Amino acid sequence: MCVLNKNKKRLLTIFLGILPLIFALTIHFTSAQEFLPINWDLEGPYYQTDWGKVAPNWTPFVISGTLHFDNTVEFYDNPLAEHWTGSTSQLLISSSLYENTGDGVYKAGILQHITGLRPGQYGFRAKILTIFQSSYMGPGAPNRDDKMFKAVGIDPTGGTDPQSPAVIWSPWDGKHMQWRDMRVTTDITGTEATLFVAVDSPNPYGPYPHENVAFIDALAFVRAPTVTLTATLRPGHIIHLDWEAQPAELGYLTGKYDLAVRSDGDWQPLLEQAAQTSYDFVAAYGVTYTFRLRAWEHYNSHPANRGDDPLLLYGEQTVSIRYEDHLPPTVTVNALPAYSPERFWVSWSGEDDLTGIATYDVQFQEDSGPWQDWVTGTTQTGALFTGTPGKTYGFRVRATDYAGNIADWPNSAQAVTTIPPAGIRGRILGPDGAPAAGVVVTGTGALAVMPPNGSGLYGLYYQVAAPTPVSITASSPLYLPPDPFHLSVLPNSFIPLTITMRPKDDMICEGGFERLTSCWEVGTYSNTHWVTRPVTLLDQSYNGHHSALLMVNSILSQTLSFAGTLQDLFLTFWTRPISRTGPLTLTIFLSPLSEPPVFQRSIEVGESNDWSLNVVPLPPVTGTLALHLSLRGAAGDGLGIDALSLGSPPLRCYLPLVFRDGSY
Repeated sequence: MCVLNKNKKRLLTIFLGILPLIFALTIHFTSAQEFLPINWDLEGPYYQTDWGKVAPNWTPFVISGTLHFDNTVEFYDNPLAEHWTGSTSQLLISSSLYENTGDGVYKAGILQHITGLRPGQYGFRAKILTIFQSSYMGPGAPNRDDKMFKAVGIDPTGGTDPQSPAVIWSPWDGKHMQWRDMRVTTDITGTEATLFVAVDSPNPYGPYPHENVAFIDALAFVRAPTVTLTATLRPGHIIHLDWEAQPAELGYLTGKYDLAVRSDGDWQPLLEQAAQTSYDFVAAYGVTYTFRLRAWEHYNSHPANRGDDPLLLYGEQTVSIRYEDHLPPTVTVNALPAYSPERFWVSWSGEDDLTGIATYDVQFQEDSGPWQDWVTGTTQTGALFTGTPGKTYGFRVRATDYAGNIADWPNSAQAVTTIPPAGIRGRILGPDGAPAAGVVVTGTGALAVMPPNGSGLYGLYYQVAAPTPVSITASSPLYLPPDPFHLSVLPNSFIPLTITMRPKDDMICEGGFERLTSCWEVGTYSNTHWVTRPVTLLDQSYNGHHSALLMVNSILSQTLSFAGTLQDLFLTFWTRPISRTGPLTLTIFLSPLSEPPVFQRSIEVGESNDWSLNVVPLPPVTGTLALHLSLRGAAGDGLGIDALSLGSPPLRCYLPLVFRDGSY
């Protein structure tokens, strides 16, 4: 970016809502004037307006904001200042380096009103460069795309208001520091039109000595090539498209075409710069499609054409077409297993030979009862159904096609399944107590399984006539599995069971207490000295076959070694009172060997005599530490402890916080 000269002529502030035009120059085109627009390369001498200097034959407009118009080369006093053709370009600038040039927020441009045209299709192109804040693109430069926007427009009625709905605009382009070809094509039925070149700068340049600037150059307004596009319906849901094009003056066809389609929403490209002249499109039945074909022409005779930058514009035509249909669709509910969990997926499918299926209606019945509406008017081909254990459900479906044809309801169910009346239900949690993802639960002899959902809810379903022993397992690549659960399923009853997964990096040795091990020891005071002994195992357990017994005034201990500094750790375990006569308090210590604890947490054991989950978040730890669990309460009371683990949950990521000065 050139260094700006501060001794520029005064700049006038334009406030939001001021009438965007003072006057508009009108150019009458005659056969002697071969190239449009007049002064296509925005050469001088520039004339003075209330907003600054503007190229001859062009009129400035300001919709909102504050800026200055000028001759680029004169403004920067540098013949190399930004321009594409000729010796200069039209400058639009809002800068912090000059008085009354605004904060960089503006929407403005230039226009030219042309008369004496022949009716037909015309194309308009302008080269526009926008620079937001600064032209610096080196190391550390932020992405400045989509901060300033540019577009060209044509009002085929000849109006001079850039905010008129009659103006046909190109897409708005937000590329920073690039000369961009902005193009638009439209039909002109009269003899006049107005060309607009606009820049929208909605973002202020900020507190630094910056500027929001735009350069406009190398404009061309030409008759577009003539395009003929035809669409024909063919069997097999095919819309066959054929096209041809004839060149306009000043150039020749490139032989390349763009084909796009839309049914509802934005244009979707089918071909880009393709040489073919036909295309078979597979239609979705009952949808009205609009196709747009563009034929490109190289205007090599227009002076805006440059050897390294050919002047390319397009002619276009659109055509719309739709299938019709008179037969209803054929649909069915897909087969279901004999047994299903309480929540199960029901899917359906169908065909329609012409317009296609628009919507589905699905009904269900419970235990052969009356049919009830479940899903109506849906475009989906499946949904999650929630039923009641012990019930049998039937489903049927009908569909409506895009022509409005509706299939009859089937006389009987198309798919049937039964939810068993007994089983095991609960949640699957990670070591941090949050729902665990990616866990597979299995149960011996289960007729149906409901996989865990986002809340960790799962279910195993049975149909038994007497108490039946089963084993439950849970596995996941993200966790270590807990010990199996050994339960008895009762007829027409569900057992609640919460499963906690072990962390992948579990640092506890024998946290399931399935066997006597030297990993643990229990210590108590006997008169004047400390006595240690092995852990006492109980036959009562949360899972597996055993748990550890911790009596009042005893300490359950294990020595742990942490490599490096670990964080985001959780101590997870289950407890159950044993022969309780009063309140129980469990205290957890982490301490270096023979030193005061670095962590201490006390837990009041609840009134329930069932197994209870405890999740204790730990501070960052390192080195060798002793884990102690101490129980206080009435003499002779005890606490069962099971499924004890220590580690971190999966999929946690810590990133450094980087400040502006580069510090961490």
